[in-house]
Amino acid sequence: MAIIRALASRAMSEPRFGTVRGNPIGPVESFDGTKLYVGEAGTGPTVVFAHGFCLNASSWHYQLRDLSDEFRVVVYDMRGHGESEPPASNDWSMDAHARDLEAVIAAVAERPVIVVGHSMGGMALIDYCGLFPEQLGSRVRALALVDTAAHDVMGGMVPSAARLLTPALRLLEQAATMAAARNPEAFDRVRKNQKNMVALLIRLMGFGPKAHRHQLAFMHQMLQAIPAEILVPIVRTLRTMDMSAALDEIDVPTLVMVGERDRLTPRAAARYLATAIHGAQLAVIPHSGHMPMLEHPDEFNAVLRRFLKQPGASYGGRALLG
Repeated sequence: MAIIRALASRAMSEPRFGTVRGNPIGPVESFDGTKLYVGEAGTGPTVVFAHGFCLNASSWHYQLRDLSDEFRVVVYDMRGHGESEPPASNDWSMDAHARDLEAVIAAVAERPVIVVGHSMGGMALIDYCGLFPEQLGSRVRALALVDTAAHDVMGGMVPSAARLLTPALRLLEQAATMAAARNPEAFDRVRKNQKNMVALLIRLMGFGPKAHRHQLAFMHQMLQAIPAEILVPIVRTLRTMDMSAALDEIDVPTLVMVGERDRLTPRAAARYLATAIHGAQLAVIPHSGHMPMLEHPDEFNAVLRRFLKQPGASYGGRALLG
């Protein structure tokens, strides 16, 4: 009974999802004038967190809550997400996301930082390494790549079917682009009317089998907040991107993390990264899908905290954690 009461008490005192975003320290202006929301929590060594596609800074809810006891946790909203502006230039390329990350790091880093990137945030981080290799070791001392990939996101998800579906996907993408341009409000209404289908896809593709309904609802809320005119061009960027060459530039301690049940960027993609990046560690979070930082935060934070405290502990030799 005491354990149940303790869990109930923790649940009642837990801040509501979407409200934990750090104390605002921005906006930070990026290379093309786009203003980005940046927040921080805690003191200590600085760790910058880059969120994934259709999410926002509050997806790092448990990391802001738990890791800020030892670290200065810095989060930001990617362009067009959360409280950050969409770019006037309409530049949604991965290079643009990488340059946004550079702007954030430059604004918050007095000393070398560790950067954690999830999904599209991890892809932007890989691209950052290719664009700014001189910053590795000087401004950025270590990386953590969470449920991400360097190329062929669709092929990694469904290797054989993806290539057959690509022509159809391009036609659908073109139709969606035209619909979004002509009447984005109508396009968004159709998307919202299909909320049951979206919810099913979130459960199947985003989480493991035992995800809590509040976690599913929170991800659904973040996804639905992204308007069509932003969603479509970013999907195109993800479908066509390939940053494999940038992996050769990574010469700092690197942790690759992946949920055991991730169907979007599965373990094969994580193992590819861990093999291609010299000295990288690979950590598999059991029973988790694409969102281990939300789905299994205690396990995720324990692995990440060990790395953050001693990022160079096993550098030069790969280690499997879990």
